[in-house]
Amino acid sequence: MDQVLERRKSWKTIVGRTALYGLATTLRLWYMLITMYFNTGLFIMVVSTFAG
Repeated sequence: MDQVLERRKSWKTIVGRTALYGLATTLRLWYMLITMYFNTGLFIMVVSTFAG
């Protein structure tokens, strides 16, 4: 019985971490696209966000 609960817990952990990784990757791609847009104001905003 304990093994079944551990598997469910690990399954939820895996799904949660995968979702967070996907979100982080999506945000990083958006930051890259904003930076490549060559808009100085947006570039400063992205840099200041990472610095803070």
